[in-house]
Amino acid sequence: MFVAVEFWLFTAVVLVLYYLVRGGWQNLLLLAASYAIYTYLEPRFVLLLIGLTLFNFWVGKRLVAGVTQRRRYLWAAVAANVGVLALFKYGTGLAEIVNPLLGKLGLANEPLVVNLLLPLGLSFYSFRALAYVFDVYNGQFEPESNLIDFSLYIAFFPQIVSGPIMRPKVFIEASKNTRRFSQQNIVDGLTFVLMGLFYKVAIADPLYSSLDLSVAGIRELTSAAAWSEFILYTVRIYADFAGYSLLAIGVSVWFGLPIIQNFRQPYFSKTIGEFWDRWHISLSSWIRDYIFYPLSRSLLRRWGNQRALLIQVIAFMVSMTISGMWHGTGLKFVVWGALHGVYLSIERVLFPRARAKPKKGTPPWRIRVQAVVGITVTLIAVSAAWVFFRVESVTGAVIFFQRLFSSNPFVEITNLWWVNVLVPIALLLLIDIPQAAANNPLVIWQLRLLWRVILCVLLLLGILIFGSQTHAPFIYSGF
Repeated sequence: MFVAVEFWLFTAVVLVLYYLVRGGWQNLLLLAASYAIYTYLEPRFVLLLIGLTLFNFWVGKRLVAGVTQRRRYLWAAVAANVGVLALFKYGTGLAEIVNPLLGKLGLANEPLVVNLLLPLGLSFYSFRALAYVFDVYNGQFEPESNLIDFSLYIAFFPQIVSGPIMRPKVFIEASKNTRRFSQQNIVDGLTFVLMGLFYKVAIADPLYSSLDLSVAGIRELTSAAAWSEFILYTVRIYADFAGYSLLAIGVSVWFGLPIIQNFRQPYFSKTIGEFWDRWHISLSSWIRDYIFYPLSRSLLRRWGNQRALLIQVIAFMVSMTISGMWHGTGLKFVVWGALHGVYLSIERVLFPRARAKPKKGTPPWRIRVQAVVGITVTLIAVSAAWVFFRVESVTGAVIFFQRLFSSNPFVEITNLWWVNVLVPIALLLLIDIPQAAANNPLVIWQLRLLWRVILCVLLLLGILIFGSQTHAPFIYSGF
């Protein structure tokens, strides 16, 4: 929706009206706008969104301390939110997993076929609802008494399709106050929007490929073509999702509502643990707070500190496998999540001090070498895992890895190959290097005026020159 002119015109009208009203009318206007957009994008499942919102609003009041059987209400809320998500997400993917098993057991005369459409944004707004349920149950947030404010938290239109997954306390408390027009918010929001459009239109969309990556199609790849796919999909998935997040953040800032930085130059990470601190931060922190920590504490109570290392490994594997299952249906996403669980476990067991600061007196050259090695190894590991996102099946992934080393790629590489690979990387670094160096997503707007104008002109020229005529769908909107 962020690449449609109609969306920006609609947002501009809503923004003007928004600052003409005060108090609760602002939330009511935003809620109406959110439902209008969702109805336009996904009219079949508006009632599902309303139903889950009303249910979680109702059950939240029954999760406070002192309420009889509040634990049962908690499990009912978990079952409802997870159950609906699993029904739509795995109703279709179930066939991919079950059919081979039934065939081996000799039980399937006809293949299992399940056709369910995944409601747009369900993965994201169901996790926002669960965050609310858990926080109320744990006493971190009082149950919300205003249905409009709660509904806005669930359905806020810039964030409903692909996040970020905001926490209820921060968002709802901020929405209680009248937001007044701020020139700084407009400028900051425009900065995020401009960078988001650059990521999406100038980098991600031109990399959208109609290349056949079925098993048969993968077998036809040359080694050079496979390496091109390997490198460029790593660039594309980051530019695409980071671009969406920046656009969502920018629009949220315009309305004066809180946001969370969802990406922080993750490909500069020196360890896998650091990568997950920088990649899809709202989801990784959700998994950490609501799955990893509770599971670790539960196992520690049962087994004691003497098995702490084993407990961490189990918690990594369970958390990351669930993360994989959240991302998509089919065995390939389970493998992707489990693979990251293995990465984190190896890092924790074999390299426990990988994320520690260098010892005082360590030569600068050694620190730089360690950083380069760490970034290289982490990027290769992450890129290898992305293969399971790119191809259609685990079998396809295995064949893809074989094609990478099927011949000498340097014999097949042409000058055009280098141009196609290096240009999007250079465009990505144009934004990421200044942000990484300053550790500041708004560093462009804090430079001297001349440099700010130059960089903004470069971004606009990049959008015009490299912008694709094909507006590919956002990758994470399918999750």
